[in-house]
Amino acid sequence: MSWESLRISFLVSLLAALCGLSACVPAKNRVVDNDPLEQSYRLMDKGETDEAIAKLEDLSHEDSRPEVRLALASAYAARAGLKIESYWNFISTMRAPTINSEQLQSTPQIIRLQAALSQADKHKEVEGADEVSKLAQMLATFQLWEARIDALPAVRGSKKKDLEHAWIILRDQPKAGDHLYRALMGLVLVKSDLQEGFDGWSDVETVVKGIDWKNPTVSAASLCTVNFSDFSKWSTDAVSRLSETIEDVTKAFPSKEPEMRDALVKSKSVARNFQRLGNGACQ
Repeated sequence: MSWESLRISFLVSLLAALCGLSACVPAKNRVVDNDPLEQSYRLMDKGETDEAIAKLEDLSHEDSRPEVRLALASAYAARAGLKIESYWNFISTMRAPTINSEQLQSTPQIIRLQAALSQADKHKEVEGADEVSKLAQMLATFQLWEARIDALPAVRGSKKKDLEHAWIILRDQPKAGDHLYRALMGLVLVKSDLQEGFDGWSDVETVVKGIDWKNPTVSAASLCTVNFSDFSKWSTDAVSRLSETIEDVTKAFPSKEPEMRDALVKSKSVARNFQRLGNGACQ
């Protein structure tokens, strides 16, 4: 599917877009004129995303049409490498994770550290013990969300910055189709955020597995090598992005609102339990 065809699917057939039935318009049937918006989509079709972005950035300063914002977001998404047509049906079948103690205990993070975290719960007097226990619970919660969006790609570096820019451009767009498009971008960014946090968790696992819980002073010194404040800041940003993305999901698919909001509320609660400790841990 070309980027111009994607634009047409948004503007001409919103119902088809929401059902994942958007159609391609053959190149021979396209309207070819001097409209800079049309020219920009043709540049995207040719893979010339830098040129399309430059043209659309200039156009956006003098043309406030929502179609221009959609095109600009599409250009940044294209440069980020996101092939949106590959995931068009994803949200229609996506289910919210079940957030409860049983599900949390079944995640890889908790299973691998079950013995060590049990000791942490028994030694909450050791500085950092309660923090690492609640950090594990929070990451387990995020793991449940990550499992639900595992089929989506993740982006890093400049590609992530481009996709974030596209996501921001579409903020407050009124149409359900725009919310669907933005929700897909948001879920890719959420997965990317979560993977960055999971990368840091491997170092925490190494620390926790090596602790001698019989020696509180040594245990505290080891646990306090974990940068809890960084995890707290990261989780705050991740929860904020997840919240905004779920808002887009429910605007595109109102029937999903009850389950999505329930999972989000429980996830925020688990995150706050860590953040209340993590901001001031080991200081």
